[in-house]
Amino acid sequence: RIACMHALFGRRLEVSGRLVWAEPPLADRPLLNTNALHNNIAVVQRDPESKRDGRVGFVDKAARAVAAGAVGVVVVNFAEKLLAPWRWTNDSCDADAIQVPVVCVGAEAAAQLREGAECRITFHRPQAAAAALEEQKRAVDEEVARGEEEGAKEGGEWRR
Repeated sequence: RIACMHALFGRRLEVSGRLVWAEPPLADRPLLNTNALHNNIAVVQRDPESKRDGRVGFVDKAARAVAAGAVGVVVVNFAEKLLAPWRWTNDSCDADAIQVPVVCVGAEAAAQLREGAECRITFHRPQAAAAALEEQKRAVDEEVARGEEEGAKEGGEWRR
């Protein structure tokens, strides 16, 4: 078992399939291994903080996997911290169109996500995960509020 956190989009379904790492792993451009992803669970990496240009949002990563036929998506965070992937303001795809489960695991869990291993995504809501999710929602709301303030100062627009 690997602890994970459900995204703030996608469905809470139980799904099974083989784990298939996306090519490219960041899913920051069209996927090259679409045949392998079909009816399986895609594993993608979160863009590192050091990637300044062209960071890709969680919804766009998931949408690429879903377009390839993936039945679920596992996002590997660049840090050990669990987080609930959210809709970025720069996502170009519709989060409501993602009808598969999307979860996030910490960086250390990546070593356990072996290519081709059978995997089942199920959902339980332990108290610790619920508290972490509430904390993250507050942090995202604060970030959005700061962005709205900064956008107003610069005469820009903030899309939620």
